[in-house]
Amino acid sequence: MPERLDEYWARVAPGLDRIIAQGTNGAVEDLLHHTIAFMAFTVENLPNRATRNQELLGTLDALDILAFDALRSAEVAQRVLSLAGTALATRLIFEACCTMRFITESGVDAASYARRYARWMHVETLEHHRQTEQTLPWDELIAHATEAAEWLEEDSFRVRRNAHWANNPRYANLFVIAEHLGLQEDYRRIYSAGSAFTHATSTASRLYRHGQHLRHVADPKHSSRLSILAASLALKLHRAFLDFHGVAYEANDLAALMARILAAAQTVGA
Repeated sequence: MPERLDEYWARVAPGLDRIIAQGTNGAVEDLLHHTIAFMAFTVENLPNRATRNQELLGTLDALDILAFDALRSAEVAQRVLSLAGTALATRLIFEACCTMRFITESGVDAASYARRYARWMHVETLEHHRQTEQTLPWDELIAHATEAAEWLEEDSFRVRRNAHWANNPRYANLFVIAEHLGLQEDYRRIYSAGSAFTHATSTASRLYRHGQHLRHVADPKHSSRLSILAASLALKLHRAFLDFHGVAYEANDLAALMARILAAAQTVGA
């Protein structure tokens, strides 16, 4: 009788569990856990704690939430040593971090770009319905087109080709935004390299090689280093968000997180 699936998995799964257990990094998991807690705690009751840019509350919240959610994904991925999971989460957080810091810290008209970022959702809604040939009710179409007007072709509901949320040829893509922030090397190291996972290219397979063979679990140090990077980027994004809205937080809590980043980095030689 050939081996059944449940019999096979009962035989193989303990070996996978042992590989994961041997590669577990408590310091990295602790860092992710406490960074997530810090991000949640410091935005509690945000509307009543903001002392700056209150009129822009809600425009950049999605960036902070996406980074928070991606970091939760990284926490789960780190627990099971999923390199693909940590790579994808880190890439997402890097893009969100660049966008947040570009709007809040780079010297551009923050109010204008924050509102553009928030309104971009209407552009993507119009494009989605055009590409899927789903007809929007007229009142919804008008509402979305009104908010998306600066990205539309003249006298049309059609989005201009190569439209970008910033709607400025000087900042037409993430690379030039990263370059404006002085992060072009980080872009190449994090975002471009992360594309191997996003687009499922064979380049990523090198990280799963053990000798002459590919294994399903990559060297745990790869995942741990990306998780540390994800936590650091999420923290930078979150601090930019808090500072933009003038939200106070305990210096001791931040210092404790920075200490955890250093402790985690020492475990992987980063």
